[in-house]
Amino acid sequence: MEPLIKMLDDFILNNLSGVIRCDETFISPYTMNNDVNFILDKPKSNITVFSGGSGQSFKFAPLIGKCLAEKALNKDCSVDISCWELDRFLSKK
Repeated sequence: MEPLIKMLDDFILNNLSGVIRCDETFISPYTMNNDVNFILDKPKSNITVFSGGSGQSFKFAPLIGKCLAEKALNKDCSVDISCWELDRFLSKK
């Protein structure tokens, strides 16, 4: 598992601005954010991310697929998914 964690850490540190280091590693059968919402966003022009499918994402599969495709193709999402965007975690100071 260590080589996979290192590869993932290296990728995140090199491709997502603002990430300084990994504070903790926790392996779980599913992921969930503090606000219990997904992450669906495009933090860089060549990276589109979906995460946080804690077992409930199957209910949203058509919407997730459509929004992922729109993001990947640099299109505006056809629905408001701001509650799923990464910047919701940033401090609003």
